[in-house]
Amino acid sequence: SAKRDYALCKLADDQITIGEALTKKKRVLVTREADSLSKDQLSLEYLGWRVAFVPDEDDVSGKYGQLAAERKLVRCWDFDLPEADGRVFHGYARRFVNTYVPHFDQADEQTADKYGKGEGEAEFDREYPIKTLHHIACEDRKLLENGQWRGEIGLVTLKGDVDNLGALFQQGLEKPTFAKMASLSRQVNLFFALWLPWFCEHGKDEQGVARYRNTYTVFAGGDDFFLIGPWKSTIQLAGEIRQHFTKYMANENITFSAGMVMTKPKVPARQLARSAEAALEKSKEHVEKRRPVGSNLFELLPLACANEFAPTKAELTKNAATLWNQTVSWTDWHELMTVRAKKLQDLLEQAEDHGAPLSSGMVYSLLELADKAEKDQSCNANRKPEDSLWRSQLAYRTSRFITDRVRKKGDEDINAIRRILFTAVNNELASALDKHRGAYRLPLSVLLYGRRK
Repeated sequence: SAKRDYALCKLADDQITIGEALTKKKRVLVTREADSLSKDQLSLEYLGWRVAFVPDEDDVSGKYGQLAAERKLVRCWDFDLPEADGRVFHGYARRFVNTYVPHFDQADEQTADKYGKGEGEAEFDREYPIKTLHHIACEDRKLLENGQWRGEIGLVTLKGDVDNLGALFQQGLEKPTFAKMASLSRQVNLFFALWLPWFCEHGKDEQGVARYRNTYTVFAGGDDFFLIGPWKSTIQLAGEIRQHFTKYMANENITFSAGMVMTKPKVPARQLARSAEAALEKSKEHVEKRRPVGSNLFELLPLACANEFAPTKAELTKNAATLWNQTVSWTDWHELMTVRAKKLQDLLEQAEDHGAPLSSGMVYSLLELADKAEKDQSCNANRKPEDSLWRSQLAYRTSRFITDRVRKKGDEDINAIRRILFTAVNNELASALDKHRGAYRLPLSVLLYGRRK
């Protein structure tokens, strides 16, 4: 290759050029003959045309108009990402190409210690400082007052896919026409191909923090997506995507399922894809059943108890998420990872404020109790008497956690404080375990990984 200092065929060289140009340039030109317009011009002709990538500022020179007047320019497409305010059109025909990759910025340079030294120093001075998977895996670490960084170094790979899309095209349209099917297809594609990359770059969480900018969008378009990002942010992003997708579709019958896997950054990309695909398949197999508990009331059964009421028709299928080998519906996901997680975090902060910080040992104990609560169900043929002891064991461990460690502040009544904290923490944990059983491992695992040093 004339561009590189090693031997390479022209086709392979073009593939590398395309990959580099998509993250650095803004336009792609299709011309009738080779031109010196751009150094990022592909070496080979494709179907008789020449292809070149150009930066945003090149159109100011008027070269595009000159090429068009000379009938050399066949097509000019803009594949730049939308602006932060959502503006899409930049004066050229659009092609939705996922080109967003995480970059270093000044804020990252100020907190460079979180990346450690295992992968060498971050190259902030490069013209296009793109983050590696190791750097992305470090993004959810938090700086403590003592100068240490806390939080697991890990990635979450997220794959998602719209449920029953074929059946939707076959049966979901009243008086189906090609125009209606094409419109529906474009609408679904735009959510993943246009909105999702924009949201990864500019989207903010409930606190107004742009925490998804470190997400690597491997692909997004059609009816599916494949993302790699910092473990905690990507877990939260999954719920955000689901909420926005539901709002966008405005139809509760159009859903998607997702599979997530958490790994170290050195795991090969092929293994990441296979593991995430396996998790997605588990989500696609998710079934929830309802059994009558009154004339017009129904109670959701956990999947483990589904066979107990086999004659009952499955009403809720797919529309689920899988993480750490635990599959739950999106409704339960929101309650576990948002509502329950926030309640528990608030209570633990109160305990820590009174001298009782959460220990890893306590989290491991709660994970063990979640396993016992999962087994303690009437539909479990292997249920053991000792499995039903999880409630009393929870009360004992919570009491030890609060009583032995909570200290008073000022003129507070220490016994009253301990009693209030014990009641609040124990009631929340008991309620969550009783309702969600083993699925409560999800927010507990987030707590555990967030405390790693």
